Amino acid sequence: MKVSTILIILFFLVGLIASISGTSYHYSQTNKVVEGQVYEHLESFAQSRGRNIETLLDNKKVLIRELTLIGKVGKVLLDSSEEDILAVNERLQKTVDSIEEIQSISVVDKSGIIIAGTNSQMIGKDKSNDERFLKAGSGEIAISEIHFSSEGKPVLGLASPVNKNNEIIGFIFMRINIESSLFPLLLDKTGLGETGETYLVNSEGYAITPLLFVEDAVLKWKIDTINSRNCFSHEHEKEVGWVEHEEIQKFLNYKGEKVIGGHDYIPEMKWCLLAEIDEAEILGKQRVLFQKTALTIIISIVIIVTLIGFFIGKFIDERVVLKKGKKSL
Repeated sequence: MKVSTILIILFFLVGLIASISGTSYHYSQTNKVVEGQVYEHLESFAQSRGRNIETLLDNKKVLIRELTLIGKVGKVLLDSSEEDILAVNERLQKTVDSIEEIQSISVVDKSGIIIAGTNSQMIGKDKSNDERFLKAGSGEIAISEIHFSSEGKPVLGLASPVNKNNEIIGFIFMRINIESSLFPLLLDKTGLGETGETYLVNSEGYAITPLLFVEDAVLKWKIDTINSRNCFSHEHEKEVGWVEHEEIQKFLNYKGEKVIGGHDYIPEMKWCLLAEIDEAEILGKQRVLFQKTALTIIISIVIIVTLIGFFIGKFIDERVVLKKGKKSL
């Protein structure tokens, strides 16, 4: 076998192996950089949305606190005359009519009985065992977990004590329709691409806002992923011995597909806000571009290296032939 043939085969194999190894390493490192950038973006995005949710809750607290300052509310709680009750009901109804997200407002006395409000069917109902009543009894504004109303709507309940001379004389209960307040905030996909989504999970692990890939998931679909578990671990971050979880960029989401995600823990409500996007959307286009580029690079390198081997081999063959010719003379 000629030297040129051996060198062509050798240079071809070296060029092929070296180019494949080099492009594969470059692709792997590029992927890590891209994944890291996307992860940081999603973490920042989740934290930003988390602050928006906290602001939304704070605004609702301000609103319900303002309702406790309506003059006749205190009078109704101390002396529930029919005339005063009608005046309070009218004032509360105007508030409901002017703010679309408010579903209902009730005035509750110290014993937990609804004595006035925008929903006449609730008058006389006992709320003494309601989680909001129990918490607001300590003087705080209470916010309930998201639940379904009697109309089948997901709602958020708030309660605020009504004070007179530093003494609690009753409470204002307010129910917020989160479909018109909280949902739009989470369903906004700006900056998340086609498969990106943000959603809230409550302390029991159930989705409390819509999921992109599961219909009718609110309070029915349980989320148990690395992302959600890492998020809920922050509930204990102020405890002695708590260890920060490892940074996890890729994991399987609630539908079993690989995603990149970040999270933010909302301690007041013990909610987790998860922000995720399919890995395929992030790396798919890059993978196609890499395949085209890598193929071009591999072919070019193999051709160039093989040609070098060919010319070196040809040169060596010619020298060997030349030497043989001289010997024969």
